[in-house]
Amino acid sequence: NTKKIAITVKQQVAPLQANEVTNIRRKSAAFDTNQFKFREKFRSIPPFKYDCDKPYEHLDKYHDEIR
Repeated sequence: NTKKIAITVKQQVAPLQANEVTNIRRKSAAFDTNQFKFREKFRSIPPFKYDCDKPYEHLDKYHDEIR
């Protein structure tokens, strides 16, 4: 009897688990996209260029923006 209940519950939970997996994958893909955009933007700021005169001031400013 317990085995039948377990099987029934597994069948009821399976669609919910599949939906949650889909949501997690979607959120993960969105995070990857945002992280890539942030990385590209971050690499383009002045401290990573040779002609930057005050790199630490730029980094401090960018750090404050992130917070």
